[in-house]
Amino acid sequence: MYRELRDGLHELARPAAEQEAAQPAFVCMSQELLDFLDWPLEALENLGCLAVIEPATLDQLERFRKLLIGLASSPRTDHLESVRSGPEWEHAREEARRILRECALPELDEAEVRRRLNEDEAD
Repeated sequence: MYRELRDGLHELARPAAEQEAAQPAFVCMSQELLDFLDWPLEALENLGCLAVIEPATLDQLERFRKLLIGLASSPRTDHLESVRSGPEWEHAREEARRILRECALPELDEAEVRRRLNEDEAD
């Protein structure tokens, strides 16, 4: 799941033309972009694996998630033209790049995370 989170951030950081080319024409681009971050975070939360992510990084990811939810749900920014050229979506791309540069995301797989969490509970 951490790999999916990192891959999702890379996808969100890509230029608009590349994002658009990677998606079928029938999808809602803003929702697809949100899903790149939203579903890995939800899955990690449901698995109880968010505790491995540093609190500062987790805060930044949650703020970024809220930004994307706002963009994907606003009639002003949820359409393809806004994703292509809107300053709000360019800001989101820059934010994804910043998170990838500055934040420590775990390199662990889920089995290793569960093992570490179980060790912490046993102590």
